Amino acid sequence: ISKEKKKKEYLSKIYKESRISTKSRLTIIEVKRHLKDLENMIPSILSKMHESKGDVFRILGGRESIMFLIDHSKKEEILKLIPKDELIKTIENIGELIIHFSEKYGDMPGIVGPIINELGINNINIIQTMGGMPSFDIVINQKDISKCHDILLRLFYGER
Repeated sequence: ISKEKKKKEYLSKIYKESRISTKSRLTIIEVKRHLKDLENMIPSILSKMHESKGDVFRILGGRESIMFLIDHSKKEEILKLIPKDELIKTIENIGELIIHFSEKYGDMPGIVGPIINELGINNINIIQTMGGMPSFDIVINQKDISKCHDILLRLFYGER
């Protein structure tokens, strides 16, 4: 059995033991990457989040900007905390797929490549990815959640 085939079988085993969940009605708020301003902004934003209620709050850092991924219901409340000249844009109707890998396999190289490839082949626009073992999050347009979920079900479990 070839090394390539062994790896494919191993990935298949990992995928079969993974769970896929989704979140919808999210919004991205993108701000300038001015660290001094963020130092004040982030604590005030965090004070509006309620972990016990399951509020979504992710920070995605880039070289020129920072994105906050939040529940749409929090958008207006959070925008009030951001100076107008720091705001770049907001993007609504965002969805998120969260893949929970089994931790017993460790951090295997190449685990996310086939996932990204399969979504790309099927014309899914990936806005952002984040995380790593044991969880990998894919940020997409909300309208693509169902299609994305079906693609991953086929890839992971062979379901049609």
